Amino acid sequence: MTPLPAGLPADSHVHSEFSWDTGGPDSAARGTMRATCARAVEIGLPALFFTEHLDLEDAWFTDLEDFADHERHLVGEDGVVAVPRFDVVGYLEEIDRCRADFPQLRIGTGLEFGQPGLRLDAARAQLDLSVFDRIIGSLHTVPLERPSADGGSADGMDADGESADGEQSADGARSPRPGRRAEPNTLLRRRPALEVIRDYLAEVPAQVAGEGPHEVVTHLDYAVRY
Repeated sequence: MTPLPAGLPADSHVHSEFSWDTGGPDSAARGTMRATCARAVEIGLPALFFTEHLDLEDAWFTDLEDFADHERHLVGEDGVVAVPRFDVVGYLEEIDRCRADFPQLRIGTGLEFGQPGLRLDAARAQLDLSVFDRIIGSLHTVPLERPSADGGSADGMDADGESADGEQSADGARSPRPGRRAEPNTLLRRRPALEVIRDYLAEVPAQVAGEGPHEVVTHLDYAVRY
């Protein structure tokens, strides 16, 4: 790819309708990539990299209230999130159309790969990572339960993933099965904030150093946004 011109820097972390959390290319988000390119040209931005979400978690637990209305159909009755498969063909076709329509703008392909150190094999099985210009890593989830000496968990759940009060914790939140991961906003209903932040930061070095195609790990402030 050609060097960037002097002036404004590239925006190297942009999402479009091909990131699942927007609703997808058949939702109200349709056309986001094209609109973003048009706006970039309007303000004189030299380049964009559409780093779409690649989340391959198979044990992501959430509370329904932590998802926006247009995302809630992805949450099962057990609280486990089922993210739709990334439409790489549709994404690359739209990239090509935007490159043709906005020749003055450098448009790069990319992924924001969630938990790359844990999901690399799943990613390689699903798509060819080498076709993307830029891959960034991110840490969105950490283990929901902390193991305790008795085989249960330090947040009051027993070894079978049930809370002492049954299916719900004292604040009404659902109790996940062992092995689940969760985002900080879900964790903060179940554990002290300091503990959540420490667990998040403790996992960052492994994501940075782990094998994978990612160049950087982005938004390390994720856990403090809530």
